[in-house]
Formats: sequence, structure tokens, C-alpha cells
Amino acid sequence: MNKVLILQINQTDDVYFVTEVNVEEVDVFYTIFKAYLNTKDQLIKIHNFSTGRDFYDLTHSLEEVLNNKRKIPKELGGKVDLGLLWNEHNQKIILAEEAGKPLKSWRWEGGKMLFLGNDSDEFNSCTTFLYNDEQGNVVLEVSSTYPWFFGEDVPDISYDDWLPEYKILYKTIISKDVIQKWIKQMTAFRDMLEEKTTCCKE
Repeated sequence: MNKVLILQINQTDDVYFVTEVNVEEVDVFYTIFKAYLNTKDQLIKIHNFSTGRDFYDLTHSLEEVLNNKRKIPKELGGKVDLGLLWNEHNQKIILAEEAGKPLKSWRWEGGKMLFLGNDSDEFNSCTTFLYNDEQGNVVLEVSSTYPWFFGEDVPDISYDDWLPEYKILYKTIISKDVIQKWIKQMTAFRDMLEEKTTCCKE
């Protein structure tokens, strides 16, 4: 794996993106990127599939949180556990489907807080949220996610049996100065991908 983008959170922690191809060969449409959260205590794969186009959405999310536009919706309450609510929402969808009474909408009030996701890594699956708290701080939060898909060698476990294992894996406040640096880095990386994508050139 080749590290292609490192976003420093603080002196010890960072988020980095990797790909299997050489940097000289990356492009916007076909290169697959994965993301990891690297701290002094742990290494967590927080995103399992992105293409270069996704960096436009990620940059937009950063710009929103910089401008205090990703506050937790009032419908969810003030101090809530987004990861737990996200798991409960997904379970509600599954139960409705199994009962033959699918929900009219899969929309979740906290969906705007979603930032990155690793939903195909069995018991290492997790979801990353990026949002503004009540004071306007930028919060990065990673929570464990129920593994909806199991490999052949991995025994299935019901949601109810898994739920006691749920936890917030990482939570920190990121300064807005750092977010501004992330935006610059991600924009530069995105522009580099565009430049290297031959199909986009005339």
C-alpha cells in the first residue's frame, strides 16, 4: 500500500489514505483509496472504498464543518451517541424489510454527519462522523458498526448479541486551523488526480 495523503489531527494522531497503485498511476475514476486512523494507541481502517471523485464530497464536508454547518439535528437531541443511533437506524431498516413492511424512506436525521465508513470488515467495521458540537467545535468521532456482512469463515452474530460490544472507538476535537489545512491538502490532492487522469485531458 502507498500512502498518498496524510491529514494530521494533532501531534500523535492522523488520518491517511492509501492505494495499491503507484502515485504516478493514480487517477480520478479508477484508483481505489482506503483510509486509516493512526493514533499512538491503535490503527483503524475507517474507509474501505473511495475513488478520486469522492474527494470532492469529502472536501465539501470539511468546508461545511469549518463554517459550523454540521450541527447535530435538534430531532436527535443535544448530547447523543451518533454511532449507536446509526446502528439502531440500520437495524430498523433490516427488521422492516424482514417483516415485509419496508420503510417509506431510509433517511436518517443524522446522515449529514457521516464522513467515512468501513462497512465490510466484519467485526472491525466502523463509521466516522464529522460534526460541530453545541459550542461550534469540530468533532471527529469513530464508532463500531454492526457487521451486516459475514465471510464464510466468520460465524454470524445477531445484532442484539453484538450490541453490548458497541463502543466509540475514537473521539476528538479538531481545531479549525487544522481543518483549513485539510481542505488545502485535499484540494491539492484532488487537483493532482485530475491532472493525472488522461481521459480528462483534451
